Amino acid sequence: MKIDEHRNVQRRDLEYEVNGVNKRIKGNKVKNDWEINGSIKNDFQGIDYIDISLTPFTNTLPINSLNLEIGESTDIKVLYLDILNDGIKPVHQNYSKTNMLTFQYKTFRKILRPILK
Repeated sequence: MKIDEHRNVQRRDLEYEVNGVNKRIKGNKVKNDWEINGSIKNDFQGIDYIDISLTPFTNTLPINSLNLEIGESTDIKVLYLDILNDGIKPVHQNYSKTNMLTFQYKTFRKILRPILK
């Protein structure tokens, strides 16, 4: 994964295996769009973060860049990669800082689309 100085994802290359099947998703940020496996996807415009299911790592990127104060919350749009269901979609997430070390996270998901081969 390549991120910029604001922790926005610019490029990612994800390889994974589920039930013995190997998959790969390549994504590049092209201006305000996302190119996924070689095709620009218009419904992914303006998305700066990704969220990969099964790992909390990608949640740390917005947590560390949003600079929330205790009691503050914000909504962001992310590109959600659902590894187990073989899908990718734009979703809205909400991050709230509840104390110095704790964040609350909510996702408002849209319909899942198959990952493009």
